[in-house]
Amino acid sequence: MLESAVSQPARHSPAPGPIRQPPAVRDNSRSRRPYAPTDTVTDASYEAFCSRYRPLYIRYAAVRLSSTRCGARLADHALDALAPCWPQALACASPAAAVWEMFTSLIEDAAERGSRCGADLPCPQADAVILRHRLGLPAETAAELMGISDSAFRVLHRAALRTLSAPK
Repeated sequence: MLESAVSQPARHSPAPGPIRQPPAVRDNSRSRRPYAPTDTVTDASYEAFCSRYRPLYIRYAAVRLSSTRCGARLADHALDALAPCWPQALACASPAAAVWEMFTSLIEDAAERGSRCGADLPCPQADAVILRHRLGLPAETAAELMGISDSAFRVLHRAALRTLSAPK
């Protein structure tokens, strides 16, 4: 029963409607200025969100895509695509969770590997292992990045470690 709860973490959907999936990644490295929301408060919160999460998104995407350059491009693309949807994201119970879902979906689409996340783990568990062990993030930071509670993150992480250490 715990295993099923772990493999399907609670997802928060936006109140007014889902955040739209952005189009395919394009190389826009010459112009890094993202579309900015027009409302001053919204603009400030969007800029704060990008400042806080962009470096972590880049590191995560670089690990998943095995390329720092591709990771940076994808993270920038995701945050650029988020800007016009930012008011919808703010209406979510957990904006970080909604954006994480969109971001990891983009990574799944861009991943060259045939497998999703990890061959032996559901994606949320694989994310927990990558964030804790490959990126060395504290559990609290990893949970914040994924938009879930610290306790939910710890459950995902422990379940992943149990699965990985189980005899095959």
